[in-house]
Amino acid sequence: MALNSTGAISLAGATAGQSIALEVGTTSNTQTSFGDPAVIRLSGISSGAIDANTFHGKSYTLSANILVVGGGGVGEGYGGGGGGGVSTATQTLSLANSYTVAVGGTNGGSAFYGSSTVSAGGGGNGGGGYGGTSGNGYGGGGPDNPTWPAGPPGWPNGGYGYAGGGGGGAGGGGGNAWDELPNGYYIHGGDGGNGAYWSVTGSYYGAGTGGGAFSYNNEYGWTPGGYGGGNGAGAGNYGTGNGQAGGVIVSYVSSSRLYSGGTVTSSGSGASTRWFHSFGSGGTLLSGSASTYSISYLSVAGGGAGRNGGGGGGGVLTGTSLVVSGSSYTITIGDGGTAGGNGANTSVSGPYFIVNSIGGGAGGTFNSVGSNGGSGGGGSYNTSAGNPLAGGSGTTGQGNAGGYGYMSPNEAGGGGGAGTGGTNGNSGGAGGIG
Repeated sequence: MALNSTGAISLAGATAGQSIALEVGTTSNTQTSFGDPAVIRLSGISSGAIDANTFHGKSYTLSANILVVGGGGVGEGYGGGGGGGVSTATQTLSLANSYTVAVGGTNGGSAFYGSSTVSAGGGGNGGGGYGGTSGNGYGGGGPDNPTWPAGPPGWPNGGYGYAGGGGGGAGGGGGNAWDELPNGYYIHGGDGGNGAYWSVTGSYYGAGTGGGAFSYNNEYGWTPGGYGGGNGAGAGNYGTGNGQAGGVIVSYVSSSRLYSGGTVTSSGSGASTRWFHSFGSGGTLLSGSASTYSISYLSVAGGGAGRNGGGGGGGVLTGTSLVVSGSSYTITIGDGGTAGGNGANTSVSGPYFIVNSIGGGAGGTFNSVGSNGGSGGGGSYNTSAGNPLAGGSGTTGQGNAGGYGYMSPNEAGGGGGAGTGGTNGNSGGAGGIG
């Protein structure tokens, strides 16, 4: 919001529209002066005298350029993977607020939760897979779909052909396979569609991948198509490879950096300096006004249920992390496993602090291996000759594997613990130490 355009203005106080302290994101009783950097920025006066009347109608905001790119699609059936969707926006952001960023992996959507949500869906897979919404590229047609159906009006479509059409890009449709032989086969894969151009960085994003091509002897020079322009964030991929992850970039012009979060770079100098916060995974664009604190944490997931094999212990994570004053954190406590099931995860999620402890694996039932988990469940005893039944695997950094189960004398393995693995059945089958 903005300060009132007329009337009293105060440095502190609890009245919105009147308190400078509240406008710049501090508390009503915070000691504030006209010399504080945030107050000077709010005034818009870099040098010279300022007083309360300077602040009438002022708002602690800036204009930011935002790019959101969904994850690229997978190449399948020789059809190129479609590029991730690309959305751009210009928004007025409050310098007192922090903003959440979500970034999609392969086929995944991305979003920036600013003054309004800017989102882009993931690209479609090749072989005719459709992409999601927000202007995504379609996956290229596979060789068994020479006339793959078009998408909604105005959307880029994948190409087609025996060699595999190119995946559609955020900025253009994928090319058709080409160079037809007399027997009707196409030997050159179609090129991927171009990505969408963003003038702020001068780069393309969300390109489609070229269609694949295959020959037993390459007699005719079978050739895959090429990437469309912009094979970085959100690009599709060849073959069965995963598409490139999406990304989010927030950019603004200021003489100084006003937020933290993401990979921070800049260009230019002085008042014309342009700042870029680039996110290759989820995170937070954190206000410079927010206070952070270091905490120590212990997170333990629910343990797995025992069957013949012992249940694995819940995953354990310890460490330190920053938390942000005034922010909300979602805490989920995992229950223990029931009816032979794994334990549930324990998680914490919020700015700077994301933890996910994996539930313990269930013990193996009659003649079966233990389940994987934070720590793995023990393997069941084996009633027939042959190899012992393995315990489930533990999650790296959270727990250990369960023990093996054996045939004679029908001894199941113990569940793994956070400190040690479960004991094998022929050694007593004790559970691992937490």
